[in-house]
Amino acid sequence: MEWTKFSPKGEQLKKQDLRYFDGQALTVFPVESYFQVNWTLPNYFKPDKNQYYTLLEGLEEDWTYIGHQPSVRYNKLPAGEYTLHIKGADSRGNWSNSQLSIPIKVKPFFVNTWWFIVLSMLALTYIIYLFFQYRWLQLLKVERMRLKISSNLHDEVGSMLSGLAMQAEIMEIKAAPQDKPGLKTLSDISRQAVSKMRDLVWSIDTRRDKVRHLLERIQEHAEEMLIPQEISFEFKTGPLPLDKKLPIEIRQHLQLIIREALTNITKHATDVNQVMITLKNEGKYFYLTIQDNGKSPKNDIAQTTGLGIENMKMRAHKLKGELHILAAQEGFLVQLRMQAL
Repeated sequence: MEWTKFSPKGEQLKKQDLRYFDGQALTVFPVESYFQVNWTLPNYFKPDKNQYYTLLEGLEEDWTYIGHQPSVRYNKLPAGEYTLHIKGADSRGNWSNSQLSIPIKVKPFFVNTWWFIVLSMLALTYIIYLFFQYRWLQLLKVERMRLKISSNLHDEVGSMLSGLAMQAEIMEIKAAPQDKPGLKTLSDISRQAVSKMRDLVWSIDTRRDKVRHLLERIQEHAEEMLIPQEISFEFKTGPLPLDKKLPIEIRQHLQLIIREALTNITKHATDVNQVMITLKNEGKYFYLTIQDNGKSPKNDIAQTTGLGIENMKMRAHKLKGELHILAAQEGFLVQLRMQAL
């Protein structure tokens, strides 16, 4: 009996004499495309008339008659373990008393082995771990940088601008009448710069990134802008996730929309003494509503607000929301609808 293995190109890879077959499994490797087994029946009377049947246990369910040719070939068997059974009969039809049984083991490609799959999963897990660790370190680095920038702006630049405004006010008191308007303008610009810088510091401060901090900032805006104008305000909130962290873009756009709306009220509406500010989640949407009880001509909204409305609409678009602004006899009404916080 002989065992021969071939490459995909039909080249003979290995030929093995199995006259002294010890019963150990014959191994087929993935690089070997097919194998062939040759055998002989110990009958020398018309050997070309011998008959053979084969059964490959593990793949075939019944015996296969292969005629008078004492060989069989199998191509590209799936990975697994098989047993090749062979039985034969001489030219007179006398069947052999025993069968030839040959165990065969087909090796899988290494990518299909359990150890390769386990190692691949471990490697993938480690790569994912490294990726998220890198992302976390980068976020931590950004958070620390934001905190440092906000602290420096507040402590250094803020102090310088506040000092400039105070100095301009002192000089205005002592200045000649013709110099007072210029110094007052300088003082006002300095105060506005301080206010805008505080907005920037607040938006990048990692210690002020929750919904509750946004509500606190809105109240600060209302107090700073409305109370000096002798305008009272009512602040209402519906269901909101107070401890949820908000991205810097959302916090910045929301507070600037509110600041612009309050600025329009203080500059352009007349006979205002009450402002209502409402924030709430309702279903899958977040609603922000700002309304005053003053008077503003309905057809003069573009002229009364300058670029303020365009800026608010631009910020609402960046928030993927819808902004509606009305100016009627009952005052300004600003309503923003966006995805729930």
